[in-house]
Amino acid sequence: MHYAPANNGLSELLVAAYEKNFASTLGYSNQDLAYAAAIAGREQKETVSQGHSRGAIVQTNANTILGAQGFTNPKLEVSAVGGGTSVEAFTEAAKKAQGPDGIRRNITFSYFNDDPVPIAAGGNPGVMSLSEFWQVLTTSNSAHSCYGTRLCLNWAPVQSHSSTPKITPSFKPCFATF
Repeated sequence: MHYAPANNGLSELLVAAYEKNFASTLGYSNQDLAYAAAIAGREQKETVSQGHSRGAIVQTNANTILGAQGFTNPKLEVSAVGGGTSVEAFTEAAKKAQGPDGIRRNITFSYFNDDPVPIAAGGNPGVMSLSEFWQVLTTSNSAHSCYGTRLCLNWAPVQSHSSTPKITPSFKPCFATF
């Protein structure tokens, strides 16, 4: 599902802050509700849910909504890269949406160890760099913008899987979970 980003960087940050910190108390956004409805509409079919940046926050909120509604799909695969949420919050929400019979290795959250979004906004461990933060704000070629694009050949995401969350640090490549 694609939703239009805010019309400027500051607005996008404010929307992301609301989504992450206040939506569960003050009310979920249209994106959260629509995403939850789309996942629920798939019923028990194999479903892949992918998110990046604020999209990982939307995924987390949608999976929390689904868990509260009692919906589960053990065939749900949930992955995010460069998410603006914590590994733990993302994982717990995904587990609720998968239910007790879910395949936990199908929950992944990866990020580069110098991507400021999952580090500063998500509270995940990493190396916070003012220069990389500036790159995110001013260019389209930063640690945050190159997931899956092959533009940043120096950064190769590494993922590991297990039934319990684990963070594996590495210097230039990403941190991975599970």
